[in-house]
Amino acid sequence: MALNRAVGDLQAQLSLGQADCKLDILAAAAPECPVCGAFMPAAKTSLRHVQTMAFGQIAVMEQHRWCPNGCKDANMRPVHNRSGALSLLVKPGCNIGYDVECYIGRRMFIENEQATEVHDELLKRGLKISLSEVSHLAGRFLDHLEGVHLDSAGRLRDEMMKTGGYVAHIDATCDKGRGCTFVVLSGWDGWALISGRVETEHHESVTPFLQQAIDTFGTPVGFVRDLGKAMRKAIATVDVHVEERPPERICHFHFGKDVGKDILYNDHDALLSLFRKAGLRKKLQDFIKALSGLLIGKPFRKMVVAWTESGDAGIPTGDEGIAVVRSFAQMILDYGHDESMKKFPFSRPYLELYDRCCSICAILARELAAGSHAGMTMKYISRLQAILSPIVDSAAFALAAVIVREKALVFDRLRSVLRLDSEDGCISKAGEIECDGVDLLRMERSLNVLVKELKADLESPANGCIRVASEIILAHIEEHGEYLWGHKAIMTTAEGETVVRYIYRTNNVLECFFRPVKRNIRRRGGCEDVGYSLEHTKASICYVGNLKSQRYIDVVYDGSLDNLPERFALYDTVNGVKSEIVNAPVASRGSLPASDKRIVRNQGYIDRVVAASN
Repeated sequence: MALNRAVGDLQAQLSLGQADCKLDILAAAAPECPVCGAFMPAAKTSLRHVQTMAFGQIAVMEQHRWCPNGCKDANMRPVHNRSGALSLLVKPGCNIGYDVECYIGRRMFIENEQATEVHDELLKRGLKISLSEVSHLAGRFLDHLEGVHLDSAGRLRDEMMKTGGYVAHIDATCDKGRGCTFVVLSGWDGWALISGRVETEHHESVTPFLQQAIDTFGTPVGFVRDLGKAMRKAIATVDVHVEERPPERICHFHFGKDVGKDILYNDHDALLSLFRKAGLRKKLQDFIKALSGLLIGKPFRKMVVAWTESGDAGIPTGDEGIAVVRSFAQMILDYGHDESMKKFPFSRPYLELYDRCCSICAILARELAAGSHAGMTMKYISRLQAILSPIVDSAAFALAAVIVREKALVFDRLRSVLRLDSEDGCISKAGEIECDGVDLLRMERSLNVLVKELKADLESPANGCIRVASEIILAHIEEHGEYLWGHKAIMTTAEGETVVRYIYRTNNVLECFFRPVKRNIRRRGGCEDVGYSLEHTKASICYVGNLKSQRYIDVVYDGSLDNLPERFALYDTVNGVKSEIVNAPVASRGSLPASDKRIVRNQGYIDRVVAASN
């Protein structure tokens, strides 16, 4: 490896005085002009204090040579030879080695350590690098990661062509409307091909990045998108460089989610409004607080566990009974917990809250009717029932729950057909498995049967809830039906072999790609405001996910992440030292970027605008 040779060349010049930086090391430059071949005399030497993981802190005397014939390089600048060995260790104009930058990047973005943790570790290794410089080098690591990725586009394209090509999964992610990041992902490979910051998910914002992916990595064999008009228009706008446009498919999960929201949102929200007016949460919290104070110093949690294991359906007496009643109130408040990790509309938390209120109230009523309790236990059983009874006995609550339940039953029929009630149909940690043609054909036929059933429901005297839900499902199928099926892709590999594969039917692979990005941003930032952190993180953070693929590492980094410093150095050598972009404006939907807030909220700025308007 060139980097190993460079380390060896400099290592041979080191002596015992290197450790305390008292010995100058001569980093020689090539004596011949690369243009005319003339001998280039040494014009000067410059002293550089360098910090690297390999050598620690050292002082280097670097040799400089210029062509006496006035030759110029490709950028029309005088030919200037510097030490090739040193340029593979340290970027020209810098004093911190590539290996330090890669150490910081790997610790922060792969091992997800905070900048302060990495800073402390560098100090232990004898490298005096400020905390702000650690953050700067982390950003430079992401820049290099993106640069090397794009420079390796040809090899990545050839690698994907070995299996016939790639499917472009496209989507943007943000948190609370801030930090919108658009990604084009190769679905079968799991690689982020292009990542960029966009102001909004408008087609004018995302189209340039999608076009860049096609121009750089070739035309995909298909597209997978959500139901947004922006993505649909972007796919229709880009130039795909082929006569027949690749097939365009919509994500089944997003389709089901959009249908479910249209069916259930208003009625589920009405149920939420009723609970807010009743003030149930506050009443239960106060009730739990009172019982916790009453049971302080007593093993009340063990009492509840013992009651659970006993199998006794009734509420015990004494402190054990009070502990069980307290757990009932806690169970009601835990209505939002869903073990399957499915969110609305696949779960309906406020319908679950109503059902829990009804179940607990029935238990309490049975205990009171039995008359087996007295004293404090009887008091708190009655108090909890008094909290729940207005909800359970309310006709408004009952009607709202019936409407949500009946509409949900119709929606669940669609979920079952599209397998959105199973782990592979919803957002899972594993992403998605590739379905075969038999499964996809079976789902398509089942959906056609469902359409006939829903149309029959409209013609029969079905109740209003079922009719409304059926109409919504049929309207969505009418609008998006042509994009739901046709996942079979017949491709030709680089060797001319015909390959048949099936496009993923959801964008789960991309959703599961975004999840660790946000989670790791929270871990590194040490805060819960992911939107703010995502807004201030470079979009190239998404390329870090590619480093989890050994196949990607084999193509780009010759099989090992230990080659990161060398690849970064070669990238800078080939592409030259480019100036970094600072203060790049990034707008967001939820609010202004922090850098813009400081400007427009400045009183002097406000006074100036007011004066200009008069």
